[in-house]
Amino acid sequence: MAARRNLITPRASWVSPSCLCAVPSEKRFAHSPRGGARTPDGAPSPSVQQKQQQKQHITPALISAPLPGTLIAPPLSQWPKGKAFFRFAYDVLSSRGRRWLQTFLVALMSRPKPWKAGQLQLNNSTIPPMAKELHTDMLRAFATGDREKLKALCTVTYLTPMLVSLDKRPRTKRYKWELVEWTGKARIVAQSITPVAAGGSSDMIRQVTVHLPSRQRRIEYAWNAGAREWEVASQKEADVDEHLILVSVIFPGSYQQSEWRILSATRPSTPEEWEKEKQLIEKVQSVEMESYKL
Repeated sequence: MAARRNLITPRASWVSPSCLCAVPSEKRFAHSPRGGARTPDGAPSPSVQQKQQQKQHITPALISAPLPGTLIAPPLSQWPKGKAFFRFAYDVLSSRGRRWLQTFLVALMSRPKPWKAGQLQLNNSTIPPMAKELHTDMLRAFATGDREKLKALCTVTYLTPMLVSLDKRPRTKRYKWELVEWTGKARIVAQSITPVAAGGSSDMIRQVTVHLPSRQRRIEYAWNAGAREWEVASQKEADVDEHLILVSVIFPGSYQQSEWRILSATRPSTPEEWEKEKQLIEKVQSVEMESYKL
């Protein structure tokens, strides 16, 4: 059975790491009488500098696109045949190796001393159950039209199409979402940690993709004006195979993490899609290297 999705969840597109998020721009304190205390040489005082640094942190809700090079392998039945099989297998393994190395290096950097434990706590075992909770909370909130709940769970780019859909929903209809059962084990299929230099911030983005297979039920209610009550208009069940992308921000120095947000839902990459993504990555990297030379 083909996997189905019950939300407006377009496949996430990749952009350059420098465009992954929006952060507040620095305020020009030198041009404002309310810029705060300054030292004799004209530099902002330590308290003002601390406030400026806090304002430059990346907000997880504003992360707008997945990290580059996240290859989620499809089932073996969908892999190419012949020599292309081995090329794709190499891409899958090298993608996993790069992501593992990135995570390992960040964990190594978080050690205050080489012989001491790192400050970065990944807590990977807690992520699948947390993803299941976020997933069910989001779908229930979307079904009932709870905008505030959705705002607390999702990034802005993922939230926007859902709000548009809710605005178009007829007032004579209501919906209820139910989880029938988890049809498989929730597991992490991809994880990346990448520094992002945006707006003066030196924060790192942590992205985790979790596979969530489930059977879901959606109930539609219609308003009966004569009886003046809501009646069940339709009820559907479906097996849904979803990959949920979650993001959080790791703050340098303390290596503490922000809250998690739902960035998008995605699906495994086909070999053809991955080839196009590799070409796009190479093109963007080439443009960025040229800009550095200038």
